[in-house]
Amino acid sequence: MTNAPQPGLDSSERTALLQARHADIFSVLGMHQQCDGGGLVVRSLQPGAISVCVIEKRSGKVVASLDRSADEGFFEGRLGRRRKPFHYLLRVTYPDAEIELEDPYRFASRID
Repeated sequence: MTNAPQPGLDSSERTALLQARHADIFSVLGMHQQCDGGGLVVRSLQPGAISVCVIEKRSGKVVASLDRSADEGFFEGRLGRRRKPFHYLLRVTYPDAEIELEDPYRFASRID
């Protein structure tokens, strides 16, 4: 979580993201502190998915169900009262399968 999170995605940012042209995808996807100080938000791009949930890895509990933006495969959700980043998985549901995976945008965008 080293990049500054975007306060919200306007249509040009969303288009750039969906067309793989966004200049700093790590500032959009993954877990970020909300700019308004209101806790954590997770964003994920999962084309073809029906739903995406955030799972706390330690407990296996569902923390949040992310909202889907139209049919684009972009999901976003606030994590309630949580203020500190934590290790999480994404549970992604497709029409014919459900998988749990590490969010690649949970990690730093560069190797030091």
